Amino acid sequence: VVGALADLLASMLGLLVGSMAAVKPAMRVQVVSAVDPCRGLRVQKGDTVHITHQGFLEEDDGKLGDVAVVTRRQIDSNCAPGVESCEPLAFTVGARLIIRGMERAVVGVCQGETVEAHIPPHLAYDDPARTIPAETRPVPEGSWVVYRITVERIERPGQPGELSGKLGGLESWKIGAAALGVAAVGFGLWWAAGAARGKSRGTSKWKKKGK
Repeated sequence: VVGALADLLASMLGLLVGSMAAVKPAMRVQVVSAVDPCRGLRVQKGDTVHITHQGFLEEDDGKLGDVAVVTRRQIDSNCAPGVESCEPLAFTVGARLIIRGMERAVVGVCQGETVEAHIPPHLAYDDPARTIPAETRPVPEGSWVVYRITVERIERPGQPGELSGKLGGLESWKIGAAALGVAAVGFGLWWAAGAARGKSRGTSKWKKKGK
């Protein structure tokens, strides 16, 4: 009986360990720079997103006393070192043109916001859906990577163009003030035209009476 119980416990422990190994670690995303309130679009699947980004590999450099020392080595960027402005990277969310972790990190992000994503291997360079040659792999197998991403612009099918998007981003009170200003100018022009017509009629009557 004791042997049977021991075998049962060993089997259950094996199943537990196997199930724990099968659970893939979750990605962590935190907002570094928020746009509050967000008056524009938030990224969703199917959007074409323009981003600037930097990718890092965190390396364990041991401990300094009781504090773990971790350094970041840059592995990816669409901005050259020392360049203040650069051409954003454009991709369609869901098209799998970049690593899946980057796609997932920007979903729900407002235009202008910056997020930092800690991406596990299966959503980065060990993605089973992608084959990355060893000579072009920027990190060792099994590596987590960190990406800091800024959403510069969002394009969505069926949405107004750039000018309409800018107008849509204005605060409502500014739009109301602009509308009142246009109405006031229109009323002024209408009043001036009416006054001019009245003056013209009066002059015409005076001339006829004078004759």
